[in-house]
Amino acid sequence: MPADMDDSIYADIFDVTPEPLMVHDPETGRILDANQAACALVGRDREQLVGATVGEISTAAFTTDEAVAAIRRAADDGDHQVAWEVVGPEGQRRSVEVTLERLDVDGTVRVVAFIREPADGRERDRDRIQWNEQVRTMVNNLPVVVFALDADGTFTHSAGKGLSALGLEQGS
Repeated sequence: MPADMDDSIYADIFDVTPEPLMVHDPETGRILDANQAACALVGRDREQLVGATVGEISTAAFTTDEAVAAIRRAADDGDHQVAWEVVGPEGQRRSVEVTLERLDVDGTVRVVAFIREPADGRERDRDRIQWNEQVRTMVNNLPVVVFALDADGTFTHSAGKGLSALGLEQGS
């Protein structure tokens, strides 16, 4: 580290890095630290994420034991890559690619997880958002009524330019 810089600048850089990062204890696999992007990926704040195991943020198909084995392998070999599936903020499955790198901090071994969503997953999310916006624009500008009912027959959603012909407003 340059003599004129203190550790806080590195903590700030870690926190604002756009790729999700987590630091793990190789013995337990517990998350010791996570940046903002990692917290956003799994929909938890730092206080909820630090101390958790990878199994707590993964789908049922991926266990804490598997995560600990991968983390230990990185601690022993220097690095390891793994495909993983985490639970996103709304409970959705998110496939990620994880590169685990050994880090020696003053004689203590830690493992840093560099997490990436495959490009096709990001593109799929972007396409879904675009599609939803296009459908919303069409419905709101065509002389139609689109509605949804719950199991009791109560209107839960209404949209479309056709509502005005009925004297109704969207959402009513």
